[in-house]
Amino acid sequence: GLSLPIAGKERDGAQSDSALGFGFRPPYDRRTVPSFSLKGMGRRNDVFEDLRHSIEPLLTTCWLGVTDDKGDNARAEDMRLQWGPGTIQEKLGSITYRISPYSFFQTNTRGTEKLYALLQDWGRGIGGALVDLYCGSGGMTLALAGSFDRVVGIDTNRDAIEDAKQNAEANGIGNAEFVCEDALEFLKKLPGSKLSIQLSAMVVDPPRPGLHPKALQSLLEMNPARLAYVSCNPESL
Repeated sequence: GLSLPIAGKERDGAQSDSALGFGFRPPYDRRTVPSFSLKGMGRRNDVFEDLRHSIEPLLTTCWLGVTDDKGDNARAEDMRLQWGPGTIQEKLGSITYRISPYSFFQTNTRGTEKLYALLQDWGRGIGGALVDLYCGSGGMTLALAGSFDRVVGIDTNRDAIEDAKQNAEANGIGNAEFVCEDALEFLKKLPGSKLSIQLSAMVVDPPRPGLHPKALQSLLEMNPARLAYVSCNPESL
């Protein structure tokens, strides 16, 4: 997928910004993004139709997001599906993942393949139950499902959890569960539960600011036998 910001215009006295999100058709994917330019596409009223005419044959789906927020906000107030099913698919190993516009998934496909391979080596043959905090669309949870009797993914993003459930079902992975809940709240309830007795490993992949101090303290108190921390921001690791 690709998100492309478009220059703003005035709407009711306020600046309005737009962004386009794409899902590419084979042989293109996030590893081989074709290049194109918005230059020479004329007035703003024409830019989307010109762009669509130029690149629709390459794309499976396209969203247009419009917002009045002047900040760099990943979520648009007004989301408009331009064409396609509205989701993209990403295949990593033997698993195909459905990804919605506001769902989280690793953006570097080749890097993600290497990351998942490392995690699979780490989890091989452990058994028991795995908890994946901040699971997004279920990427790591499902990639590790073959090494555990039970895998449970936790995330506050409802779109991501719905994708994760669909991904588990579509790939025939029956030992995966996904819960839409705050990680800290989940950790508060975990001790003493049946899941805590089965628990043999945990994976955490928090947002760029890192783990909440209380969540980190809960992990230290639980002291899981195995813990993998995936970080996209070394400064918060």
